[in-house]
This record gives sequence, C-alpha cells and structure tokens, in this order.
Amino acid sequence: MNGSKEVRREAISVVSTIGPGLRVIGECISDGIIRIDGRVEGGIKAAEVVVEQGGSVKGDIQTRDLVVAGQVIGNIAAEARAELQASCKVKGDILSPRIKIDEGGQIHGRLRMGAPTKASTPETPSSG
Repeated sequence: MNGSKEVRREAISVVSTIGPGLRVIGECISDGIIRIDGRVEGGIKAAEVVVEQGGSVKGDIQTRDLVVAGQVIGNIAAEARAELQASCKVKGDILSPRIKIDEGGQIHGRLRMGAPTKASTPETPSSG
C-alpha cells in the first residue's frame, strides 16, 4: 500500500507548465499540477491547477485545488479549495467546499459552496 501512496505523491509533485506565448487547443489532463501562463482552449482535469496572471483558460476546470490570478471562461469544480486572487477574471460558475476571493477579483457567475460530485457540477446543480 505504501508504494501506491508514493506514486500518487510523485504524480502530484509533477508540474506541467503552459508557458507565456504557448496556446493549447484541446483537453489537458494530468495527475499532477498544471500551471498556466499561456492560453488553454479546452477543458482541464488535474490534481491542482494554477492560472497565473496573464494566463487564460477557455473551458471547464475540474481539480482538487485551484488558484486563479488570470482569466477563466468556463465552469470550475474544485474538490478541496478555490482561491481567486485580486487580478482574476472568472466568467462561469464555481463549485467548491472552500472559496477564497481576494478584494478586486472579478467573478461573473454563481458561487456554490459544497463538495463537487459527478452528479453535481456547476452546470447541473444537484437537487435537494
């Protein structure tokens, strides 16, 4: 069992960077961290997503931990926490059990506090 935990920790410690000037069209999937300084046009699924100031995402994001300092156009589901910094611009719904918004952060969409599940994503709220 310890071996599988080690592999999981190693995967999370891997950082994939989409650098300034780079544009990715399509879905990005990683067991680790995706750091975005460039542009992504497509969905993102990763253990952690960081959208740096100057970075942008046009697509939905599914992650455990999220930090946004740049721009996101799409819905966000963060299983643990979402941090929206002062320079962020988000157009879409955000679902996470913990949400931190710095003064100046711009959000155009709904905020829902709760644990994301496959049946409860920002675009399809669960009944109850």
